[in-house]
Amino acid sequence: MNGAINGPALDGMANNVKVSGATGITFLNRSGYVNVTSGNGTNLAFAVSSTGTNFAATTQNLTVSANYSAFVGGDAFNSPQLVFTSDDLTAPPSGNAKVRFVNLSPSPLNETIYVGSVKIDSNIAYKGVTGFVPVPAGTANVIIQDPNDPPHQVTMSNQNFASGKIYTIVLTGATTGTGTAALTGTMVNNN
Repeated sequence: MNGAINGPALDGMANNVKVSGATGITFLNRSGYVNVTSGNGTNLAFAVSSTGTNFAATTQNLTVSANYSAFVGGDAFNSPQLVFTSDDLTAPPSGNAKVRFVNLSPSPLNETIYVGSVKIDSNIAYKGVTGFVPVPAGTANVIIQDPNDPPHQVTMSNQNFASGKIYTIVLTGATTGTGTAALTGTMVNNN
C-alpha cells in the first residue's frame, strides 16, 4: 500500500525485480496479495514507477506459504519509510471480523484505535502495527485518537465489518496537512 504523503506512483520490488501485479500504486491504493519468492535476506522495496528510483526499502526473511503486507508511509519529501509485517489470515471467531491498525502518519501521535466499543490497541506511534483483534460483525464507527491531542482525532463513520472478514485500518497524512495530506483513515480488506 502506498501511504506516503506527496508520494508518486510506486512499483513493488523484490530483489530488484518488479513484482507482477504490484506496479503503478498511487497514494492510498494497494496491490493486494501477490506472490514473491521466499528466502532469507529478501530485498523488498518500493520504487518510483516513472524513474525506477528506490523510494523505500527493507530486507526481510520470507517463509513459504506465509502472508505479509508492505506499506510505505511518512512524507515523500522527508525520508519515507517501508513498514513490513506478517499477516495472520486465520478466520476470526464466528460472528466476528478481525481488525488491525497501521500508523503511517509521521506526526508525533501515539494513537489509540477503537472499532465501536472494542479497543484495538493504544500508544501506536509512526510505523507501528497492531495485531489482529476480533470485533463483532456489523456497522461501527472507527475512532483513531491520541488522548493527548484531541483536535486531531480521525473518525470513520458507519464502517461495515462483515463476519469472517479481515481488515486493516491505516492512518495516513499529517496533523499539519491539508487536502490529501490531511490525517485520514482508510480501511483495507485483507481477504
